[in-house]
Amino acid sequence: TLHDETTVHAAVEILQTKPFWPPRCASCNVTAVVPPRKWECYTCGGKMWQPPSAPESKSCWVCGVADPTVRCHRCGQLACAPCGAYAQPLDEMGFDTGEALPVCKCCYAGSVSYTHLTLPTKRIV
Repeated sequence: TLHDETTVHAAVEILQTKPFWPPRCASCNVTAVVPPRKWECYTCGGKMWQPPSAPESKSCWVCGVADPTVRCHRCGQLACAPCGAYAQPLDEMGFDTGEALPVCKCCYAGSVSYTHLTLPTKRIV
């Protein structure tokens, strides 16, 4: 299952390769171990994905091209248009519209699914 220890560790290893990791809320500074549903902070409701103002946001996390324009709704990172030219339905992340949402080519390629993991969260002091 997705909750077994091996899968949890594999998913966290993949996520830790992302430039803006772990996800954190710019409003209340809460940090999550895995992406929350719809990337919404469980404390204040703010978005926890990579903010455009972050230093890591100056280039595509996949290829390094400057000025990324696409938000991956699976990993929360910013990608350039070619690297973000993919889409998938993401019902398991709370985006239950049934519509395909933008994802980066790495997430589209089928890296470990981590969206069902429910691990504890912590607050950065």
